[in-house]
Amino acid sequence: MGVEYQFLAFVLTALTFLATLIIMVIVLRLVNTMGVMYMWHNKDDADGVKLWYFPRGLEDSMGLLARNIEKMEEAIKAQTNLLMYLRSRDDRA
Repeated sequence: MGVEYQFLAFVLTALTFLATLIIMVIVLRLVNTMGVMYMWHNKDDADGVKLWYFPRGLEDSMGLLARNIEKMEEAIKAQTNLLMYLRSRDDRA
């Protein structure tokens, strides 16, 4: 084998080694991330229900509650505007 082929074989071996190291780092990060996710998902509350579990009914109730709070806010603003208008009429009289 000529010198050029030996050098090419060396470069290819070095590149293969570097690619293997990069893949190992990626796999180790993936394993670490999976471990963290497992630890987070494996936690229970006092009732034994997983912390990440959010029932559909609760989600719907929270949405309805938020909409009702917005309606209450609008009603309070309307009442405030009405009271300010009535006060301004009383001040003129």
